[in-house]
Amino acid sequence: MNEQDKIFLNALNHTPSIGPQKIKRLLNAFTYPQEIWTTKNKELLEKTIGEKSTRELLQKRTTTNPGTLYEKLLKNEMALLTPSDEQYPKDLTQTPDHPPILYARGTHNPNTSPIIAVVGSRRHSHYGKNVTEQLSAQLATSGITIASGMALGIDAIAHITALKNNTPTIAVLANGLDDNSIAPQSHRTLAKNIAKTGLLLSEYPPETTAHPSHFPARNRIVAGISLGVLVVEAAQKSGSLITPRLANEYGREVFAIPGPITSPLSTGTNALIKNGAKMVTCIRDILEELLITQTRDEDTRKDNAEKITAQNSEEEEIIILIKNEIDPIHIDKIMARSRLETAKIAETIVMLEMKGILKDIGGKNYILHTTLKKH
Repeated sequence: MNEQDKIFLNALNHTPSIGPQKIKRLLNAFTYPQEIWTTKNKELLEKTIGEKSTRELLQKRTTTNPGTLYEKLLKNEMALLTPSDEQYPKDLTQTPDHPPILYARGTHNPNTSPIIAVVGSRRHSHYGKNVTEQLSAQLATSGITIASGMALGIDAIAHITALKNNTPTIAVLANGLDDNSIAPQSHRTLAKNIAKTGLLLSEYPPETTAHPSHFPARNRIVAGISLGVLVVEAAQKSGSLITPRLANEYGREVFAIPGPITSPLSTGTNALIKNGAKMVTCIRDILEELLITQTRDEDTRKDNAEKITAQNSEEEEIIILIKNEIDPIHIDKIMARSRLETAKIAETIVMLEMKGILKDIGGKNYILHTTLKKH
């Protein structure tokens, strides 16, 4: 969609009773967003979104200047994304209930690296904090973007750990992205820090305060943008269990950290494992599972690979070794020629395969999947 379309989409999204599903129905019923805003066909509006929403929309039209409203959005360094935009998360478009509009604040493009969601309880144990910091740091330094909901507890620990490791992180919020709407208030500085190198996302327009009904909707976006969801700690009825349930419905991987059977904060994660979630005791449990199950089509993998350069010296060394070979190179030969430790070579190869840069053509023989951009 062009900027003109976005001006009117933004205005529509500011109408309280018109949510994602009604916007989708309106976009199907009318040719373009401006027509929805200016139409005199009240009968078609009522048929599409009902009498109550039609009344609210017609009232909104008398008090709102779409252009001024959109200028305010841009002035506050926010963007409005639709599924056709480059920065809209492509994995999210594969979910049946993806939002037609996302507000974004930040610099990171979510389509340039694999995303893993790290979620858990607001109230956490010392064990949960340590595990979150350890695994989040390893994910971050492996070139994976961490997504979460910026809630108190495990979510915040995951975001902060990513930032400490100089890695972009994505926070999906249940409120508007303006400073005054950020919740909890204690995380306003964290939100600003995330936006500097990462990304804040929300389907709610600026000046929208968080509401309990927003959190399950927020969690579907966290699950939808991610290849997998890691649950660190969760009680049996924790709200953080909504995200892995949705991930499972979307066909994404669910990972869980085992905990003491005596800890109420581990009853939810232990139950997830019992019901089929992948138990995680180290980062390789995540990397290996994603390597086995990742099913993105070839065009998407090539697309992403062309945008990715080596992110650290280990990746660069492996890429150069393989690039200098005319024929496929076996992993044993890579290990013999590399100065890296065996475990680091294996981990780096897994990451490069996940990114679509390397391809195993059989028997642990590797080739470059596509031509990389030069530094």
